[in-house]
Amino acid sequence: MLSFPPQDTVLTVKPPLHCLIFFVPGNPGLIEYYEPFLSALRWRLDTSSDGGGVSFHLVGVSLIGFHDVDHEPFTPEDPPFDLDAQIRVTYERVAAMRIAHGPRRGEPYDTVLLMGRMSFCLPPSRLSSPAD
Repeated sequence: MLSFPPQDTVLTVKPPLHCLIFFVPGNPGLIEYYEPFLSALRWRLDTSSDGGGVSFHLVGVSLIGFHDVDHEPFTPEDPPFDLDAQIRVTYERVAAMRIAHGPRRGEPYDTVLLMGRMSFCLPPSRLSSPAD
């Protein structure tokens, strides 16, 4: 799991609203590949403004089954996790998230923004073809 908590700065609204930005990786499903992006997003949120009284918490977690230590080896009898399992576990992870620091520690977030990477795209030749 990658977690980028907000900086301890003075916000314009007391108490601030707490927004969880939960990142769901695409292909590859390992969150470590997205550390530069999430780190840059954290920097951008911290330097762009006071956040309008919103404290943004960034969290990203690998998809289930993408770390070998998380499961037994896959076999025909024990196949990789399907899309339904990925959705269920992601929902459970988001629902379990709580504010980690400050006077509201342990409370649920005021709002949640799901953000993810789409793993489908058209090949460049299809994008540039006017024949369709």
